[in-house]
Amino acid sequence: MKNNIEYERLRELSDMDQDRNSCSVISLAAGLEISYLEAKRLLSEAGRRQNKGAHEHVIKLALHNSGVDCDWTRGREHVADYKHSKTLTFNNAVRILDVRKKFLLIGTSHMVALKYGEVVDWAKGRKMRVDYVVEIIE
Repeated sequence: MKNNIEYERLRELSDMDQDRNSCSVISLAAGLEISYLEAKRLLSEAGRRQNKGAHEHVIKLALHNSGVDCDWTRGREHVADYKHSKTLTFNNAVRILDVRKKFLLIGTSHMVALKYGEVVDWAKGRKMRVDYVVEIIE
Protein backbone atom coordinates (compact mmCIF):
# COMPACT_ATOMS: atom_id res chain seq x y z
CA MET A 1 0.00 0.00 0.00
CA LYS A 2 2.84 2.40 0.87
CA ASN A 3 4.37 1.81 -2.56
CA ASN A 4 1.08 2.72 -4.29
CA ILE A 5 1.12 6.07 -2.50
CA GLU A 6 4.76 6.55 -3.50
CA TYR A 7 3.92 5.77 -7.14
CA GLU A 8 0.96 8.17 -7.15
CA ARG A 9 3.16 10.94 -5.72
CA LEU A 10 5.86 10.37 -8.37
CA ARG A 11 3.24 10.13 -11.13
CA GLU A 12 1.77 13.46 -10.01
CA LEU A 13 5.22 15.08 -10.20
CA SER A 14 5.67 13.67 -13.70
CA ASP A 15 2.29 15.06 -14.75
CA MET A 16 3.13 18.48 -13.28
CA ASP A 17 6.41 18.37 -15.22
CA GLN A 18 4.40 17.46 -18.36
CA ASP A 19 6.73 14.52 -18.94
CA ARG A 20 5.13 11.52 -20.61
CA ASN A 21 6.89 8.16 -20.96
CA SER A 22 8.54 8.81 -17.62
CA CYS A 23 8.44 5.26 -16.23
CA SER A 24 12.24 5.21 -16.12
CA VAL A 25 12.33 8.43 -14.08
CA ILE A 26 9.64 7.19 -11.68
CA SER A 27 11.28 3.77 -11.31
CA LEU A 28 14.74 5.21 -10.74
CA ALA A 29 13.42 7.65 -8.13
CA ALA A 30 11.50 4.90 -6.31
CA GLY A 31 14.24 2.26 -6.57
CA LEU A 32 17.11 4.49 -5.48
CA GLU A 33 14.92 6.43 -3.02
CA ILE A 34 15.90 9.77 -4.52
CA SER A 35 13.77 12.71 -5.61
CA TYR A 36 11.93 12.77 -8.93
CA LEU A 37 14.07 15.72 -10.08
CA GLU A 38 17.32 13.95 -9.15
CA ALA A 39 16.26 10.84 -11.09
CA LYS A 40 15.27 12.99 -14.07
CA ARG A 41 18.64 14.80 -13.93
CA LEU A 42 20.59 11.51 -13.85
CA LEU A 43 18.68 10.15 -16.84
CA SER A 44 18.88 13.45 -18.76
CA GLU A 45 22.64 13.60 -18.30
CA ALA A 46 22.82 10.01 -19.55
CA GLY A 47 20.87 10.89 -22.70
CA ARG A 48 17.14 10.62 -21.97
CA ARG A 49 15.03 13.37 -23.55
CA GLN A 50 11.78 14.85 -22.19
CA ASN A 51 8.70 12.78 -23.15
CA LYS A 52 10.87 9.92 -24.39
CA GLY A 53 11.61 6.58 -22.81
CA ALA A 54 15.09 5.51 -21.76
CA HIS A 55 17.01 2.73 -23.46
CA GLU A 56 19.07 0.18 -21.55
CA HIS A 57 22.39 1.98 -22.15
CA VAL A 58 20.93 5.25 -20.81
CA ILE A 59 19.68 3.49 -17.67
CA LYS A 60 23.08 1.83 -17.17
CA LEU A 61 24.89 5.15 -17.48
CA ALA A 62 22.46 6.90 -15.11
CA LEU A 63 22.92 4.15 -12.51
CA HIS A 64 26.70 4.32 -12.92
CA ASN A 65 26.63 8.11 -12.49
CA SER A 66 24.47 7.76 -9.37
CA GLY A 67 27.28 5.89 -7.63
CA VAL A 68 24.94 3.08 -6.56
CA ASP A 69 26.21 -0.49 -6.87
CA CYS A 70 24.00 -2.63 -9.09
CA ASP A 71 23.95 -6.18 -10.39
CA TRP A 72 22.45 -6.67 -13.88
CA THR A 73 21.04 -10.04 -14.91
CA ARG A 74 18.75 -11.28 -17.66
CA GLY A 75 15.17 -11.91 -16.57
CA ARG A 76 15.20 -15.50 -17.81
CA GLU A 77 18.02 -16.38 -15.38
CA HIS A 78 15.59 -15.97 -12.49
CA VAL A 79 12.99 -18.47 -13.71
CA ALA A 80 15.27 -21.43 -14.38
CA ASP A 81 14.07 -23.25 -11.25
CA TYR A 82 10.58 -21.75 -11.14
CA LYS A 83 8.15 -24.47 -12.18
CA HIS A 84 5.14 -22.25 -12.87
CA SER A 85 6.56 -20.13 -15.69
CA LYS A 86 9.43 -19.91 -18.15
CA THR A 87 9.24 -16.12 -18.37
CA LEU A 88 9.85 -13.56 -15.64
CA THR A 89 7.06 -10.97 -15.57
CA PHE A 90 6.20 -7.99 -13.38
CA ASN A 91 3.56 -10.25 -11.82
CA ASN A 92 5.64 -13.33 -10.92
CA ALA A 93 8.78 -11.34 -10.04
CA VAL A 94 7.07 -10.57 -6.73
CA ARG A 95 7.11 -14.29 -5.88
CA ILE A 96 10.51 -15.14 -7.39
CA LEU A 97 12.84 -12.30 -6.35
CA ASP A 98 14.07 -11.76 -2.79
CA VAL A 99 11.52 -9.68 -0.85
CA ARG A 100 14.29 -8.22 1.34
CA LYS A 101 15.88 -6.41 -1.62
CA LYS A 102 15.17 -3.65 -4.13
CA PHE A 103 15.20 -4.14 -7.90
CA LEU A 104 14.55 -2.32 -11.14
CA LEU A 105 12.69 -4.49 -13.64
CA ILE A 106 13.23 -3.49 -17.26
CA GLY A 107 10.87 -4.79 -19.92
CA THR A 108 10.66 -4.19 -23.64
CA SER A 109 8.59 -1.04 -23.29
CA HIS A 110 8.28 -0.39 -19.55
CA MET A 111 10.31 -0.19 -16.36
CA VAL A 112 9.24 -0.58 -12.74
CA ALA A 113 10.78 -0.58 -9.30
CA LEU A 114 10.28 -3.67 -7.11
CA LYS A 115 10.86 -2.71 -3.49
CA TYR A 116 10.76 -5.31 -0.77
CA GLY A 117 8.34 -7.56 -2.65
CA GLU A 118 5.98 -4.90 -4.00
CA VAL A 119 5.88 -3.32 -7.46
CA VAL A 120 5.87 0.50 -7.42
CA ASP A 121 3.89 1.15 -10.59
CA TRP A 122 0.54 0.90 -12.34
CA ALA A 123 1.81 -2.34 -13.91
CA LYS A 124 1.56 -4.19 -10.59
CA GLY A 125 0.14 -7.65 -11.33
CA ARG A 126 0.65 -7.34 -15.10
CA LYS A 127 2.18 -10.18 -17.04
CA MET A 128 4.65 -8.00 -18.95
CA ARG A 129 7.94 -9.76 -19.67
CA VAL A 130 11.07 -8.65 -17.80
CA ASP A 131 14.19 -8.50 -19.97
CA TYR A 132 16.60 -7.27 -17.28
CA VAL A 133 16.66 -7.39 -13.50
CA VAL A 134 18.82 -4.78 -11.81
CA GLU A 135 19.47 -5.53 -8.15
CA ILE A 136 20.20 -2.38 -6.16
CA ILE A 137 22.95 -3.33 -3.74
CA GLU A 138 22.89 -1.49 -0.43
